[in-house]
Amino acid sequence: MALLAAASGLRIRRLVTVSTPVRGDMVDAIIKARPNIERWLHVYDPTLKDRMQVLGELGDGRLGWKRSFPAADVNVSMAGAGHSGVLTKPEWFPQWKTRSLVDFFDDYDVSKDRAA
Repeated sequence: MALLAAASGLRIRRLVTVSTPVRGDMVDAIIKARPNIERWLHVYDPTLKDRMQVLGELGDGRLGWKRSFPAADVNVSMAGAGHSGVLTKPEWFPQWKTRSLVDFFDDYDVSKDRAA
């Protein structure tokens, strides 16, 4: 929904997506949305155990699954986190600090992260 809102003109300073399905039918919306998103962090579980992301990607006309968003400034893989583990499971909370995800909300240069 945030990507569609940005595609419609909503300006977003910081966007964090967590295991959002990477769908081929959203490419045009993402192209329109990206100029309206100052910084975008995408956190995902690279395994197929993340049922919500896998199911969300079905039906978009592509074969296979993608986990990261090429248009995001930063993509962070967290194997085993599942769909919302980084938001709901206390054992994952320290990862926001140790992986410098909290820094994403500060005004630092994310261009170095894009290359990673």
